[in-house]
Amino acid sequence: MRSIDDLVQAPPESVSQHDNKIDVIPLVGIGGLGKTTLAQMVYHDDSVKNHFNLQMWVCVSDDDRDFEVKRVIHQIVNVASVGDTRVDQNPSLEELLTLLKQILYEKRFLLVLDDIWNEESWKWELLRGHLESACSDMNSKGSKIIVTTRRKTVASIVGTKPPILLRGLPHKECWELFVKCAFREAKEAEEYPWLKGIGKVIIEKCKRVPLAITTLGCLLRSKQCDKHEWEKIRDSEIWELDAKDDGILPSLSYELIMLWMAHGLLQPVNNEEKEPEEIGELYIKKLLSISLLQLDEYIPENELSIISAAGLNELKMHDLIHDLAKSTMKKSTKDSDKTRTIIASQTSQESFVEWTSHEFKHLKVLHLEGRDLELLPDDCFAKVKHLRYLSLSECDMPEKLPGSICKLQILQSLDLSDCYNLLELPESIKNLVSLLILFLTLSATSFPFMEANYFQQLRCLFITNCENLVSPSGALGRLIVLKKLVIHNCIHLVNFEDEEEEEGKKHVIIDDLKLETFMIFESPKLKALPKWLKRSIKALRYMGIQGTGIEALPEWLPNATSLERLYINDCQGLSSLPDNMEQLQSLIH
Repeated sequence: MRSIDDLVQAPPESVSQHDNKIDVIPLVGIGGLGKTTLAQMVYHDDSVKNHFNLQMWVCVSDDDRDFEVKRVIHQIVNVASVGDTRVDQNPSLEELLTLLKQILYEKRFLLVLDDIWNEESWKWELLRGHLESACSDMNSKGSKIIVTTRRKTVASIVGTKPPILLRGLPHKECWELFVKCAFREAKEAEEYPWLKGIGKVIIEKCKRVPLAITTLGCLLRSKQCDKHEWEKIRDSEIWELDAKDDGILPSLSYELIMLWMAHGLLQPVNNEEKEPEEIGELYIKKLLSISLLQLDEYIPENELSIISAAGLNELKMHDLIHDLAKSTMKKSTKDSDKTRTIIASQTSQESFVEWTSHEFKHLKVLHLEGRDLELLPDDCFAKVKHLRYLSLSECDMPEKLPGSICKLQILQSLDLSDCYNLLELPESIKNLVSLLILFLTLSATSFPFMEANYFQQLRCLFITNCENLVSPSGALGRLIVLKKLVIHNCIHLVNFEDEEEEEGKKHVIIDDLKLETFMIFESPKLKALPKWLKRSIKALRYMGIQGTGIEALPEWLPNATSLERLYINDCQGLSSLPDNMEQLQSLIH
């Protein structure tokens, strides 16, 4: 197979040999073969980075196979832009093309378009035409586009170079990968010869696809060499499901059981006493380990642990597994009396208004993302009293939440991140007595709603993009069971209000807090950490500080003997660490 390195780093002069100004290199293969992984390896290679002035990665998800050119250009502009150059949610095509030209001017770029399905050549020609027009100067010569696709017809439409065809693993490598995943030790494969034959049949049904072999192998590992369990998977009727273009979707269906568990059925293992979010984290780690879930973007290894501890990394489902999930959902009932989950991030405003008129007696999950909720009826949540998870992330909100939200007394998770119009939470928010996880973005200078005895079950609090926040309430230091506090991009945050600074208020000071994770990123005006953080000295395990004006770390920090990871970056006012940092015997990084 030709070297993709040679293709991507071909000298600019080679472009003149083609009618097209931008070389397009297709990577073709069925789902799960590793097209995206190969593209990522090239994208993050140091020699590739040095060759291009600009790199952009756009996932053109198969959720939208009509390939809207404007939407793709919008994605390209957003991933290539920083700061004020990012555009609104619904710009005109003219605005996008102007920004695209500004971004690509005098730059040799690498663009990865991941997961392309469009077979309408005129749409591709239109997109490529816009890109070539935007980079019409001489310095843009040598720009490349890598396209990943499952379809050879797509490759023939978009490619200016012969496609790179990915094939299944050779039989020997298939078996070696399966043994590594399915057995704790390689010798077990010989100790259980009756499993060897079953395993080889399963491999053939996996079509030699690494993702399928890995996921099923890891699942079988948990069966502890039980022949009956292995045979159940080999002989299951699940292999007879429609397999669409790839022919291997059925091999992944057993892993959906784990997804359902992670969705809400969190049960402790071996009667261990763990909080629900801790059990959920264990599930996530398991799903990551068997490639059922993946990190949404590349994260340097030295930063992964601290970002994971903060909960800032985003996860994604492989598109092949997503296809399988959708295929199984086709059999789901549409009866609102049985509906337990609604994800309405792509619905129209009209359908959303229609939805609010229904009564969902058993609804537990409601995810509304990026919707216009300005006309949200005040009683819209009155009929979903059994809701446990509510996300209004990135929604255009009125300045106040509907009062009926405070009737959700068993709500466990509330996501109000990036709701920039929201000024305050209602006083009756105190009725959310079961709230465990809160993501919050407010256009307010303080949090007056956060008073004593509010949110006393809260375990995870994420305060993000509160650009007007100057000083949060001292009640943060009275969240007695809070384990994770992350503050991100609150650029005007000056200080933390401590209990003794709240005039006229009497509080019970908690001696010991349970805070394990404290992260604060991008608050350049903040000079000092909160005083109440000292009361977490026995519990604190992860601390991250980045982009702040902090001038000194607290003197008590060396006594935080449970601290495992300390991450400090871009704090220019911080000139030294406290004495006796060698006392931190638990520190790993």
